[in-house]
Amino acid sequence: MLYFEHNVEKLACVKCDFKETQTDPKVAAATRPSESVIGIFKP
Repeated sequence: MLYFEHNVEKLACVKCDFKETQTDPKVAAATRPSESVIGIFKP
């Protein structure tokens, strides 16, 4: 199934419980290879 949760596109298999999240292109571009994003805050 494909669904949105908090404006994030998510994909989940109802048979095997596989899950994947589609990262926003702006977030992916701002991420450095050696670091992980733990949250995005919009004041």
